[in-house]
Amino acid sequence: MKFDGHRGFYKSQRLPHFDSAGLIQFVTIALADAAPKTRKPLTAGSKQNSDQQFMEMDSILDTSRGVCLFRMPRLAWIAGDLARQGEYLGCIPLAWVIMPNHAHLLFGQTKGTMLSEVVRKFKGRSAYLINAETGKSGKVWQKGYFDRAMRDLNHFAATLEYIHENPVKAGLASRAEDWKQSSIHDTSLELAISVIEQKGLLSVS
Repeated sequence: MKFDGHRGFYKSQRLPHFDSAGLIQFVTIALADAAPKTRKPLTAGSKQNSDQQFMEMDSILDTSRGVCLFRMPRLAWIAGDLARQGEYLGCIPLAWVIMPNHAHLLFGQTKGTMLSEVVRKFKGRSAYLINAETGKSGKVWQKGYFDRAMRDLNHFAATLEYIHENPVKAGLASRAEDWKQSSIHDTSLELAISVIEQKGLLSVS
C-alpha cells in the first residue's frame, strides 16, 4: 500500500521500513568496514525484532570497529554539515550525531521524497566528498540502513536523547556537549518540538 507516492510498509535487507510523508524517522548508517566480517548488523537475522536488532547492532558499532574515518575531524565535519542540509536531502533535519564509524540521523519526511532517497543522497554526497578529501575512491558506506519511525513525542524525545548521548554511552566523551559533531550544539528538545509543530510532523502526540 502506498501513501501519497511513498512506499508505505515494505521490507528491504530483511528489515521492515515504513515510508510516508509527515513521519519522523530515526536512521542509522554505518561505514563500509564497521561490521565484523562474520555478520552484517544492518541486515541481522529475522528471529529478533527490529528494536533488538538495533540495540545489538549499535553496541557493535560503538566498539569503533574498522578504520573509523570519522575520527578525522575534517571527514566528520563533512558528514555533520551534510546532516544539516535538509533542502538538499529532501527532509527536515531534527537531530544527528557522527560517530567514528557510523551516523545517526533524526529527520521529518517531506511529501514526494522517499526515505530511501534521503539516505541515498546522504550516502552518495558524503561518499563523494570524503573520497575527494582523502584522494581515494571506492565504497564508503555499508549497504543498507536501519530506520525506525517515531510513534509519538515520548518516543521522539527518548530517541533525541539517545542520539546526543551516544558518544557518552560509547565511552568517547564525558558529556554529550563535549562531542563536536552533534546537533546538541544546535538544538534542544524544545526547539525540535517547535519545528515538529510548525511543519505538521508526527500527527499523534
